[in-house]
Amino acid sequence: MFSRLQLVFVGSSLLLLLVLFELIRRRKLEERYALLWIITGGAFLVVSLRTSILDRIAGLLGVLVPANALFLFGLVFMIVLVLSLTIVLSALTRKNDRLSQRLSLLQFEVEELRAERK
Repeated sequence: MFSRLQLVFVGSSLLLLLVLFELIRRRKLEERYALLWIITGGAFLVVSLRTSILDRIAGLLGVLVPANALFLFGLVFMIVLVLSLTIVLSALTRKNDRLSQRLSLLQFEVEELRAERK
């Protein structure tokens, strides 16, 4: 039988997945960024339904308290998320630099053409 806490976790996992799919449907979140979140929501749903999985994983890792294994996975998830967002931010910064340089060159050319017309 499900405990109240387990029902809360299952409900939270389902709500997270529904919100993710709605954000994707409304084009507020791109699929490539949502993949990590969908995998995480699915994993939380599976662990919420089958708590024995978390017990086994904690045992394999040598963690005495299964909740600590969950915290470990949360920490790893956050590190992966921050790393992936940093990669995206770095690429956008490079593109922004290139665009600003091109804009400066185009402005210079426009000013030269205007000066030649006079």
